[in-house]
Amino acid sequence: MSLDDDTYVINSSMKINHIRLRVSNLSQSLNFYKSILGFRILKEDMHSNTAFLAANPSTYTDREEMFDQQPPLIILTQMQNNFASEYSSRVERQDGLYHFAILLPKREYLAAFLRHIQENLDQQYYEGMADHAVSESI
Repeated sequence: MSLDDDTYVINSSMKINHIRLRVSNLSQSLNFYKSILGFRILKEDMHSNTAFLAANPSTYTDREEMFDQQPPLIILTQMQNNFASEYSSRVERQDGLYHFAILLPKREYLAAFLRHIQENLDQQYYEGMADHAVSESI
């Protein structure tokens, strides 16, 4: 098979349902995802230290109804207190998601987002931009 063979091309209608990220501090992560990226909390499960986030949840009065009608895009789960010692030894052996992209509808939205993070986020937390020929990124 050659690289031009269709078996190597993902169907363009393929969509990712949600991503699950493990974080060391759920409270700090929620602050970032809410205040910087603009996500909203659909549901929090304090028993499992997990939060379910959506881009723009509808205005349902019942949280469970909202959760059923709009599935989460991002699920954040806080690791145990011994995150560093327990997890770091396994990091090298695990596959996983190391970054993800949020597609914005127009270039103007990307410019507005850049202004937003310049005004609201310490520069040490973002570095550079890239033009990928098919998209641009921060």
